[in-house]
Amino acid sequence: MNLLVPTKPTSPPTAASRTGWGLGGAFFLAFGVFEMVEHGGTTWATGLIGALAPDIPLLFGFWGKGLAKSQLSPKVVPFYNATHHWLPPVLVIAWFSLMTETNDEAAPGFTLGVMWLAHIMVDRAFGYGPRNRAGFQRWQGDPA
Repeated sequence: MNLLVPTKPTSPPTAASRTGWGLGGAFFLAFGVFEMVEHGGTTWATGLIGALAPDIPLLFGFWGKGLAKSQLSPKVVPFYNATHHWLPPVLVIAWFSLMTETNDEAAPGFTLGVMWLAHIMVDRAFGYGPRNRAGFQRWQGDPA
């Protein structure tokens, strides 16, 4: 099993799980905006990068012949899944929390991680999660 390209289908997200993801996403989004307002400067840029950059693989994933509706190109699935896994932003948050000397040094990177995590949680609240090898939502399975 490849961590970035899961093969086992899962059940569709439940209302309870989507609500939980949404509450977590709202918390981290508010926390990220607070950090951006509190620290200003480059924190605004890194916060916006954290909020938007995880979807860069989508810009390249919906182009191609023979793709079904909502199917992502299998070529970009590992990149999409890597940018939508919880571990990278948690590591970024931990790194900037532990490895910097002042809050002002930590704020831009910390905010990047917080907004990245908020992005992932909001996506999950709307039912978007990891993709399978064929490029479909993991819970959809491969309709082919």
